[in-house]
Amino acid sequence: MNMLLLLMNEKNSQVRLYTITYTKTLLQAHAHRDHTRLVMDRTNATDHFETLLTKGLNDATPTVKEMCRQAFWIFWEHWRSRGDHSKAIRKSKIILNKSASSGTVMQQHSPSASPKISNSLNRQDSMPISPSNSK
Repeated sequence: MNMLLLLMNEKNSQVRLYTITYTKTLLQAHAHRDHTRLVMDRTNATDHFETLLTKGLNDATPTVKEMCRQAFWIFWEHWRSRGDHSKAIRKSKIILNKSASSGTVMQQHSPSASPKISNSLNRQDSMPISPSNSK
């Protein structure tokens, strides 16, 4: 977590974007488990996530801000009391409310949302590969 906090201070915006993307991935993968949330709370990882999100929401780069908004709503889903009272929401309340009212951010990144299947995987017109027609 300390490495992620250090990377948010980098001048390069791509590094900051990667850091927030990785943070979002960590939240998506682990925050829905009760035991993991308890461990995060005990080890102060939740404080680090909140600091990362605060820095990301106040970033000058629009892509970092957008990715951070998505990560924030995942954080808010699992720690509503912290998300409602954090510095990040007080400073960026208008922007966060706009992204929440669009509804797309919370629907896309909910752990209960099912992934979409590509049409190319369900194609019936492709010829099956067998040893006889692979020549």
